[in-house]
Amino acid sequence: MELVYLWVEEYKNIYRQGFNFSPRFECEYKDGNLTICDKKKKECKDNEYLENFFGKNINVTAIVGKNGTGKSNVLEVIKYGIIDENKNKTYFVLMYDRVNNIFILQGNIEDSKRNRIKESLEKADKKYNLSSKEIHNIYFTKGFKAYPDIHRVNDLSKHLANISDEYLYEKFSEDIQKQYKHNLTSFIQIRQLYDDSIFQNGLEAFYKDSIKFPSDWMKPNRVSISFSHSYVFTSYNNLLITIKEKEETEKEEEKEKIRYEDLVKFKDLYNIFDKSGKPHYLVNDWQYFFKYSSILNFIVSLTQGIRGEYDKIIKESIIEIDNNDKNNSIDKLIKFYKNDFEIDGATYGISKEYFSRVEEAISTLEQFNNFYKNGQFSIVIGNNLSDIIKLIELHKKLTITVSGFLSFRLFPYFSDGHQEFFNLFAKIYMAINTPFDNKKPKKNDTILLLLDEPDNYFHPNWQKQSLDTLIDFLSKNYNFYNFHLIVTSHSPFIISDLPKENIIFLDRYDEQDNEVKNGNQKVGNCKNVSKDIELKTFGANIHTLLSDGFFMSDGLMGEFAKSKINEIKRFYELVKKCEKIITKSENVKNTIKNIYQGYEPNFRNIQNIIGEPFLQMIIKNYLDELEILFNGKKEFLKNEIKRLQDLEKNLDD
Repeated sequence: MELVYLWVEEYKNIYRQGFNFSPRFECEYKDGNLTICDKKKKECKDNEYLENFFGKNINVTAIVGKNGTGKSNVLEVIKYGIIDENKNKTYFVLMYDRVNNIFILQGNIEDSKRNRIKESLEKADKKYNLSSKEIHNIYFTKGFKAYPDIHRVNDLSKHLANISDEYLYEKFSEDIQKQYKHNLTSFIQIRQLYDDSIFQNGLEAFYKDSIKFPSDWMKPNRVSISFSHSYVFTSYNNLLITIKEKEETEKEEEKEKIRYEDLVKFKDLYNIFDKSGKPHYLVNDWQYFFKYSSILNFIVSLTQGIRGEYDKIIKESIIEIDNNDKNNSIDKLIKFYKNDFEIDGATYGISKEYFSRVEEAISTLEQFNNFYKNGQFSIVIGNNLSDIIKLIELHKKLTITVSGFLSFRLFPYFSDGHQEFFNLFAKIYMAINTPFDNKKPKKNDTILLLLDEPDNYFHPNWQKQSLDTLIDFLSKNYNFYNFHLIVTSHSPFIISDLPKENIIFLDRYDEQDNEVKNGNQKVGNCKNVSKDIELKTFGANIHTLLSDGFFMSDGLMGEFAKSKINEIKRFYELVKKCEKIITKSENVKNTIKNIYQGYEPNFRNIQNIIGEPFLQMIIKNYLDELEILFNGKKEFLKNEIKRLQDLEKNLDD
């Protein structure tokens, strides 16, 4: 199964545009008629077609163009519309089932147009049906909200796995909401749960699956686990400040309400921090610190989430404190909190579940005692991978109840580029291995992998390798699925990996286009110009791809450099226009010469640092001509001889 053709009647800046996604078929929708030619059967004018070019189960399509041409909008139509037939989008898609040799037509279009398309297929002797095949979308894009909408209900296709940061972040917030008996939510918890999940899936992708890493990749061999003591300490102190401020402004309330002095007792009695704020217990007894942190986090979350009933519980727990036996006292507190408490007439076991997980997490960490030093664990991944993942799962469950206090990192530590590479494969792994609507794709099912500029943060060397790495990853580990990668990118390396037939080139309509002049299109609308591109992209020179494939007709030089060089060019051209006047009038000559002498040192410096040899020579010739004009050829040659002599001397030195 593959996506062959998409027609969009109207969506955002896309108006009556068709897009070919198959290198085998060429489709055109015009005047209600759909024509299909098959390159494999030599039905097209251009029959260049390489079957299984990327492997038996993989096809790749790139969408390129300037910002604002509609690349992401095309993905959006596919993302939501291709399965759900969204009524807000007027479109149709043509899929091809190569096993049964039939086309599948679906979409949200008028019945009359649908019938015309069916007639076109029948005339061309193309088999088709209207039944929906199971196609699964995995969608990725950049972008991250600072705060999620924690009350948002996502009504998405059951066949869509959205692995975009923004969506996943909000999805995790929904999952937390479902877990809570009382609306105990915080953005910190959501972010912690999100980071832990990405980290876990990245570990599984990197150390369970086969990945063809970039040539200069340094694969980490350890997981570093540290305690976020600063967050624990700060959160509790903030709580103390908040409670104290409220008590100063509010009237005296019920005696059973937890007071500032009650909360201080927890901090003072279990004083694990020295005067500088460093947790000395963390170095000497991490188990004690873990228990202590779990209690502090629990109190912070409860008092921020539900005041009143939980206040009574916390106040009662203070009775368990024994100044003379801190270790036993803290264990008694945990035992106390593991009871089922009655709140508002109902029995809840939030604390019981939470502290049972705390004990399980401690037990798991104790397996790694030999990796513990100076306040953190540094665990060799190797045979410990399953236990590390188990610990992350436990921490995620802790985080759902209250804020977590463990931080997981790979060692050696990642740069931002390494982290983006890790996150991309982590999320793809998560999407493939997580059931769509509790139902995993079946063998030979099709997965559309929609990647919106996935290589934005990569060094050019990694951009060059990214598509090869991804294709290798999917073909080696998931060859029982069919993948169609649809990638938007601004990287010339992507299109150098693809035949022209696998690329959709987009531009924008402007005032000069006939379609705009006759009123069929608007300025700024998406314009598919793929047929107008004659460039052979596969293995092409990067400079050629940039100028032709990315429509950079005004050159490849940075605009700032161009403006500096053009200053010299414009001055030269202006002087040359006035050359006859300069040669006739000594006063004019001296005036312009004085102006030039003010510019000349800067012009020479710019000329000397130009990296392109041919351009550097042209600018030097401009400046030499000006020197001859103002100072005469004899003076120019004298200065040039001196310059060459100085150069020779420097070479000898």
